[in-house]
Amino acid sequence: MQHLQQFYIDGEWVEPSGARRLAVIDPGTEESPGEVALGDTRDVDRAVAAARRAFTSFSQTHVRERVALLERILAIYLDRYDEMAAIISREIGAPAQLSRAWQAAPGKRHLEETLRACAQFRWQRLKGTTLVNHEAVGVAALITPWNWPINQIVCKVAPALAAHPEVDMVSFTGSTRAGSVYVNYPAWDPASPFGGYKQSGNGREYGE
Repeated sequence: MQHLQQFYIDGEWVEPSGARRLAVIDPGTEESPGEVALGDTRDVDRAVAAARRAFTSFSQTHVRERVALLERILAIYLDRYDEMAAIISREIGAPAQLSRAWQAAPGKRHLEETLRACAQFRWQRLKGTTLVNHEAVGVAALITPWNWPINQIVCKVAPALAAHPEVDMVSFTGSTRAGSVYVNYPAWDPASPFGGYKQSGNGREYGE
């Protein structure tokens, strides 16, 4: 479990602005496999600034480029599927079989569904004499609950990547613990042009 006490911002793992930490407790053993860093509003500001910088170039990418990015993410996800399932088991206490079939599996399905939607969606269409073109409008703030760390975050991140990274919408689904921090990082391709992704473990403070 790498980078438990770092955030992925602007294409690299960075130290948090503050020193707050939260112990991750394995419900099955009541032992702690590690501590996760808790971010604050300064970290959010850094992530938002990175997303806006990335928007300049990423918003101009063609759908086929974003599809290729999602395909790379899916390939890496599948390559590390068993590892992610095992980590989820330790983080939320789910039995190994359940973690593999019902916790890690939705991430795969949501990525596949997003790819299918990209192939079918009409990004441009004529309505009478008007050309309707779907474009991005702002930065996305995504807060995910700890008990479904993969399902909720992939539901949000995959469509955001497909439709451009900046959407002025904030989705609040509860406070998050450490699972999404060290479960999701393998899916990100270092070569990706998308530079504004950030996770921590402090959804309540960000929501406020």
